[in-house]
Amino acid sequence: MRRYNSLIIIAAVLLLLLLYVVTGHFGIGGDKKAKAPYQLLVTVEKASLEELRDTVAALGTTASNESIDVSATVTATVRSVHFEDGGHVEKNAVLVELDADEARAEVEQVRANLAEEERQLRHLKLLIDRKAVSQTDMEKQQSVVNVARAKLAANEARLQDYTIRAPFSGVLGARRVSVGALVSPGTVITSLDDLARIKVDFSVPEIYLPLLKEGLFLQAYSQAYSDKVFAGTVSFVDSRIDPVTRAVALRAQLDNRDMLLRPGMLLQVKIQQSPRRALMVPERAIAPLRGEQFVYVLDSDAEGKPVAHRRTVKLGQRMGGRVEITSGIAENEVVIVDGSMSVQDGMGVTVQESAVKAGK
Repeated sequence: MRRYNSLIIIAAVLLLLLLYVVTGHFGIGGDKKAKAPYQLLVTVEKASLEELRDTVAALGTTASNESIDVSATVTATVRSVHFEDGGHVEKNAVLVELDADEARAEVEQVRANLAEEERQLRHLKLLIDRKAVSQTDMEKQQSVVNVARAKLAANEARLQDYTIRAPFSGVLGARRVSVGALVSPGTVITSLDDLARIKVDFSVPEIYLPLLKEGLFLQAYSQAYSDKVFAGTVSFVDSRIDPVTRAVALRAQLDNRDMLLRPGMLLQVKIQQSPRRALMVPERAIAPLRGEQFVYVLDSDAEGKPVAHRRTVKLGQRMGGRVEITSGIAENEVVIVDGSMSVQDGMGVTVQESAVKAGK
């Protein structure tokens, strides 16, 4: 019997709780109170003017400032080699000497012939003073002397071709000849690269053409040196647009005195414009919908309570989690940052922070 009474008491308590829930939450019986409207909790921030640099990014390939294959210009055997693989040389340094005995003998022969012709010219000048020869004879001899001098100069220049020198300072490649080897015009002896400065060739879309000019500052990055920034300037902007890619070719010069960069490397290039003032908001404030971009601006209703209104905006550059607004809102207008993806146009909201954050 006691057990039966206990069950009745428990059932009565559960029934009372059920009645309380029904009457309290659904307004059945008792005092009917209107449910408070739903208020979305949001954070806000003022749209503010900030300093912004327009950046043009591209991929470029490096090349030596100067680069040649050192080769012979005459046919001869190699007498001596004066460099090592990968060595650094200064301008006019001797790299290879070729066997020049025959060429040197020809120079001596032409020099001796010139000396004889000059002696005869001097003799004719003495005779012409005595009226023993005509002016024509002396002029003919003068022509012979001039030809002999020109021939000597040509042979002396040819003799210099047997000594191969570095035309500029740089880094040598692998040695491709040995002492005693027969070389001929076009035979590659080694390569020579001026790496003190590095060229970077790259292309950017034609829409950036108004921003491009020689002297623009840029920064380059390589995967080989992830923590290194290479600074340089634009040295060339092509006068034509590629009709296939619709891009314009550029060349930049990078300082490479530490010799980290090598020809053929892939670099990420960023060209930075002069700073300008731009209207910025956090990227979290942007609500995309059907290909358009929106922000929700905080207004007040007739009772002074905060209400969100949707605005269509156009976006510009992005930088560090913030985005430029080119149209749609004005400076110091308050936009919803956190909660913009859940808010609806005309919805009442509750601002999480008591004060609106000032633009940075």
